[in-house]
Amino acid sequence: ARPYSTIAKGERFTGALTVTETHVVLAAGIFNDPGPNHVNALQAERGRFGARIAHGPLILGIADGVLGNAIGATIVALLDQTARFRRPAFLGDTLVTEWTVTELTDKPAFGGGGIVGFDGRVRNQDGGVLVELETHLAVGEEAPWSPEGVGDT
Repeated sequence: ARPYSTIAKGERFTGALTVTETHVVLAAGIFNDPGPNHVNALQAERGRFGARIAHGPLILGIADGVLGNAIGATIVALLDQTARFRRPAFLGDTLVTEWTVTELTDKPAFGGGGIVGFDGRVRNQDGGVLVELETHLAVGEEAPWSPEGVGDT
């Protein structure tokens, strides 16, 4: 877990993940969105994008996961997020996410932490920008729980 006090303006967090059939099929069920752009190859091939694409919320979840993995259990809450989708993510694309810390606002009510603002970009393996993002997280100084000691007798 990264304490709020260790996060610096201008700091970057990056990650990459390849979108698979499994991601898209699970997303269709979780989001209750079995739309043909996502799960019907024949219809998707004849549609606007020419092939099946990943769900927008799936791309956002992958991008947000980069922050979750980098900062961890000190995240108190996702406060807001805006996204501009520029182009689709196709099955087999590798999504490369980069977040940059843009602002830090101390908020002692968040366990001595504060609000961290981020600008983000999700690109595909060719460098094309898929999504532009802005988000704010409440981040504390300490995680509310630790797995250390669990199972010790």
